[in-house]
Amino acid sequence: MARISIEQVQPGMKLSKPIMNDAGLLLFSENTILTESHINRLRDMGLTSIYVEGDHTPKVPLEEALRIIEERFSLNKDNPLMTMLKRTIIDYTKELYKK
Repeated sequence: MARISIEQVQPGMKLSKPIMNDAGLLLFSENTILTESHINRLRDMGLTSIYVEGDHTPKVPLEEALRIIEERFSLNKDNPLMTMLKRTIIDYTKELYKK
């Protein structure tokens, strides 16, 4: 079981946890095989991540991922908005590696 970003969800993936709405009603049960229509509905609901079956671990070590982020933002060190975006990406990346 892995928690992945809604942007990473692909048709054919299987839910490993049910998805409920704010009122507690079941929208998608565990083991649902996701279709493109399901994925669009999840995005429309504002979900940012879901639990799916399988191993979705990152392909590079955390240190390398952080180095790549630093490298990509190196030309924007004086831009406060880019610095804030970089910090958000670093925090998100660290969360991905915790799972």
